[in-house]
Amino acid sequence: MYMLSEWTDVTVTGTCSHANGHLQAVAANEPTCTLSGNSAYWKCDVCGKCFSDAAAENEIAEDSTVIPATGHTYAEPSAEDWRWTKSGDTYTADVTVVCEICEYEQMLTAAVEKTAASDGTAIYTATATAGEQTFTAVMPTVYHSVTGYEDAAGNTVTADKATAAEGQTVTLTAAPAAGYGLKALTVTSGEDGVGLTAGTDGTFTFTMPDGDVTVTAEFDRNYTVAIVTDGHGTVTVDNPLAFEGDTVTLTVAPGTNYALDTLTVTDADGEEIEVTDNKFTMPAKDVTVTSRFYETYKIRVGGVQVTSKNKADVLGDGSVVYEGDQTEGTLYLTDANITGAYYEGSIAKNIFVNNADLSLTITLSGENSVSGGHYAFDIACAGVTLTGEGLLNAPASSEAFYFHRTPLTIDTTTVNAEAGNSFCMEIGSAALTIRDSSVTAVGGGNMALDAKDVTIVNSTVDATAGYSYAIYGSNSIRITDSTVTATSQSQYAVYCGYEDMTITGSVVTASSEGSEGIYVKRSLTVTDSTVETTGWYQGLTVDGALTLEGDSEL
Repeated sequence: MYMLSEWTDVTVTGTCSHANGHLQAVAANEPTCTLSGNSAYWKCDVCGKCFSDAAAENEIAEDSTVIPATGHTYAEPSAEDWRWTKSGDTYTADVTVVCEICEYEQMLTAAVEKTAASDGTAIYTATATAGEQTFTAVMPTVYHSVTGYEDAAGNTVTADKATAAEGQTVTLTAAPAAGYGLKALTVTSGEDGVGLTAGTDGTFTFTMPDGDVTVTAEFDRNYTVAIVTDGHGTVTVDNPLAFEGDTVTLTVAPGTNYALDTLTVTDADGEEIEVTDNKFTMPAKDVTVTSRFYETYKIRVGGVQVTSKNKADVLGDGSVVYEGDQTEGTLYLTDANITGAYYEGSIAKNIFVNNADLSLTITLSGENSVSGGHYAFDIACAGVTLTGEGLLNAPASSEAFYFHRTPLTIDTTTVNAEAGNSFCMEIGSAALTIRDSSVTAVGGGNMALDAKDVTIVNSTVDATAGYSYAIYGSNSIRITDSTVTATSQSQYAVYCGYEDMTITGSVVTASSEGSEGIYVKRSLTVTDSTVETTGWYQGLTVDGALTLEGDSEL
């Protein structure tokens, strides 16, 4: 027997037989929530090897016997387990969960999302996670109070809800007492104001905040604005019930062919209130707005529009008077000297008429002059008769008479008209009738007399054209018991278009330096008349029949 004097490391060589009681059984242990367990196995206390069987035939790694800890399995928390905390305008949430196995408690911090229900109610949803478990909760809806308004005078503001949740719409209805009106309305939650939206029916709405609200209103005495008109226009007011000091705006709409004459505002005591730009400041009394309108006519003389206010003396010097209405009237010129003009762009028009329904008579007395404009007369209406024992001188830089397909009758008067660079009398596709009158017409750059049908009866007519026809009848020409002189520098002196021309009991002299004296596309009948024609080409051309009757000389 040998003994070692001290401990030393011993290395065992060779193969371990795991015999003689060295193979120890390791019992199985179940894992817990936080601790791992193991399955049963055998381990040699000499060599440290592990086996799955008692005969040590199946060697295994010791860590293969380990069973991991199960982890906590938390029970679903109840609503009472959730804690909601408001932070400014947002919410935070946390929840305490308890393990169903070991009763371990853990507090989880949740993420909170805000959404809205179909009626706008705010919905706060919290979501918390623990391992693979997820827990959600919806914060219980909180209803806040809505406090309306009432004052000693009986003015009230009521809400359609006594309480409301955040996000819901609340409607307010103001009910002023008799003689009062709502002047201001506010809604507050704590120190914060709440936005209001005014409805078209006098109500107001707001979105409920996350807190109690209080309605505050200001009512004051209000006063009525009454409107009185003469029936020829309308006046509307932006606020028929106004407070003292309010600015009231009036909108004036004259009727057809009318304009505003006067607009006055008086209080209940008859005191007149100043009106500036159709606005006035409301006094502490009811007021009446009175409007008066005057009639306007589509006639301008010397640049002045004829109205019911000035028709008795249009220019203020007694020389122009209008009598009539919108469909029939007479313009009296007495020793008038009309040089002013109405302008359309840069075109000056001494006498301007634009009314398709008007039949107008212009009556001349004394010596009258219409001059200085591009057009002496620019007229579009149903028809014009120029008459009277007076005289009319009408020189113009462009056209003396510019009639837009408007028939013109010159009857028992004297007219001297001269154009600068265009027609003298342009009637166009309407008729020109000269009866018992003396007419001198000079066309500077175009025709002297231009009409669809030209009729001259018992008159003296002298027509001169610079570069076109002196007398142009696109349809017909009828000359009876008259003396007519027609002179053209370049075109036919007299041209008759698509119907016959007749000359009866008259003396007609027609000369052209550039073409025929008279050109007739159809037939010409001369009865008891003397016709003298000269032309650069020839004196007379008739495409149809030429007939001489009675004592006629051609």
